[in-house]
Amino acid sequence: TRTVKPGSRWLPLGEARQSWPEEALAKWNSSPYGDRRQELVFIGSAMDEFAIRQQLDGILLTEEEFAQGPEVWSQWAKLQGLEPSSPLGDNAIGTLQHAAEMGDPQAQFALGTCYEKGDQVP
Repeated sequence: TRTVKPGSRWLPLGEARQSWPEEALAKWNSSPYGDRRQELVFIGSAMDEFAIRQQLDGILLTEEEFAQGPEVWSQWAKLQGLEPSSPLGDNAIGTLQHAAEMGDPQAQFALGTCYEKGDQVP
């Protein structure tokens, strides 16, 4: 059985900030987005935390890039996770190879699929 429940509502922005409880004002008032945030959670076996962090760090924007806005960002390969040398990217292939060597059956299957499809595998 799976249950999906709505979370708490975000604090209202703009002039409505005046209605925030004192605790919320102390914690979130300096943030332009209030209590809004996104979190990434990775759950699995034989995951390479270093490789995941490296991949995510590779798509961080500088302040100058951020200022260019979403119209420009959407054109960038680095934010689409594209690698020109391999459909999965070299880091993904390396991570798959490592997991397959460690005996992970899903990684072994995925790597075998890459070989079967003719994807570039070092």
